[in-house]
Amino acid sequence: SEKSKVVVVSNLQDLKYVEELEKLFGCFGDINKILFMTNKNNAFIEYTSLEYAENCILYMNEQKIIKSTSSVQVQAAAEQAEDIT
Repeated sequence: SEKSKVVVVSNLQDLKYVEELEKLFGCFGDINKILFMTNKNNAFIEYTSLEYAENCILYMNEQKIIKSTSSVQVQAAAEQAEDIT
């Protein structure tokens, strides 16, 4: 699989705020930045280390969050998304 400190989270229709993402995904490690595209129900989350990103994918992929009916998808971002300035 791709090695990236950036994870892509999709199926976020039940979330509205970046703060919610920080709470949910910050427990896996320090986050550099979050790009939340509410219109597409997805987000790019850049961790400070590869280990944090891999743990996030391991534990959060296919999980139901908040009161969501559908589970979120979490995967490593493609190389071109490595820097989400």
